[in-house]
This record gives sequence, C-alpha cells and structure tokens, in this order.
Amino acid sequence: MIYEIPPAPPRFVSPTYGRLDAFYSDYSVDHLVGVLLQLGHESADEPLDVAHQDGRATYSDCLLALHERSTQEVFEAAVGLCLDPDPSHRVIGLSMLRELGNPNEDRPKFPETWEVLRNLASTETDPDVVHWIVGVYSYMTGDEAVQVLAQYSRDPDPVIREIVAFAIAGCGSPNDDRVIEVQLRLSRDEVVQVRRFATYDFVETITANTDLIRDTLAELLADDDEMVREDANTAFQWRSEILE
Repeated sequence: MIYEIPPAPPRFVSPTYGRLDAFYSDYSVDHLVGVLLQLGHESADEPLDVAHQDGRATYSDCLLALHERSTQEVFEAAVGLCLDPDPSHRVIGLSMLRELGNPNEDRPKFPETWEVLRNLASTETDPDVVHWIVGVYSYMTGDEAVQVLAQYSRDPDPVIREIVAFAIAGCGSPNDDRVIEVQLRLSRDEVVQVRRFATYDFVETITANTDLIRDTLAELLADDDEMVREDANTAFQWRSEILE
C-alpha cells in the first residue's frame, strides 16, 4: 500500500523551524507508522521542505508527529515493531520508543520500556539494532540507564562508546562515581570523537574536583587532538584555580 500525505495547508509549520501543527492529528497512528515503514529509516535526513513540496511526508515528519502524541497507542505500536523479525522494523520501533514523553521530564514515560529494552539487549545480534538499543538507553534517566551505559562503555564497537560518552552524564547525576569513571576512561579512548565527548563533560557537566580528575586532565593536555587539548585545559584550569 502506498501511504500518501497531501501537501500541508498554509498553517503548517515545518518541524525544522517550529512546533508540529495540528495537521498531523488528522492521521491515525497506524497510518503514520505505515509511512515510516514505507519510507524507511535511511530517508530520515531528507530535507523536510523539499519533501513537503512534492506532497510526501518524510520519515522525520511522521516520527515527530508520533513523539508529539506519546500515547499508549504509540507506545504499543513501537513495542510491536521492536519485536518484529525484520531488523529494519526493529530500528523504526526503537526510533519511536526513544523520544516518547516530555523531554523536560524523566524518561521513560512508560515504565514498561525498561523491560522491552532489557529483553532486546539480551537477545539482539544485529549491529544497527544494538546501536539503537544503546541510543534509546541514552535518552532515559535514572540509575538503570547509567548502569547499562556504563557497561556498554567497554564495548569494542566505537559507535557504542561514542553514544555512551555523549550521553551518560545526562542520564543521572553528572557527579555519579560511575559517570566520572566512565568519562575518565573514555577520555583516553583510541577514537578521537569518543575522547572529545568524554573530555567535554569535564568542562560543562561534571563539577567534581579530585586528584584523579586533575591528573587525567593534565595528561590530556598532550592529546593528539586540538579540541581535546583545549577542553582539557579549560577543565583543568578552573579546577586548579579553586585550589589556590
């Protein structure tokens, strides 16, 4: 079946530039999910304005509309896709699951999300789906999210370590001992982007000031990457000034 959404009326505001208009409330959850399945996640970066001009919805449009609703029906549709035998469908389910609920409130909105993630993480073998499982955990808040990301921080896959380095400090208290241990270790990672994310947290989010943190930051002043060196210097300087 071909799912078509007609061109938006003048009152529509593109998600790129503003809020989602009530335009999408005219479409059922099943219809929006059908568009996601038809378009496929690989089309997510297609320019929104171009897509609207030719009268077709983009993946991002429909995903944002579903996140805007964040209802039990949307959650159940996401879970159903997470259990689908097709890994591309599981990715779509996880992309729906990741941002359900108010971004200014603790996530997940639906407590059953934890069990869904645990079950998937214990059985999933497809690398892309595993990336998305970790990605969903990175949007959650609370002790379990921190604990799981801390475990994934030792994964041999650099994409997973990068997700962890980017997100773990925002999943709980940034001064949690587990967060600090992970970011100190990842600040020495072999992958430069992982080091960048981990080191940046000592500038912006982690405020703890210990000998180990200062010693690690001092070592990073000689890092091969300029951005890592600059962030390490900033983080080291203000911690040193406090001690003076």
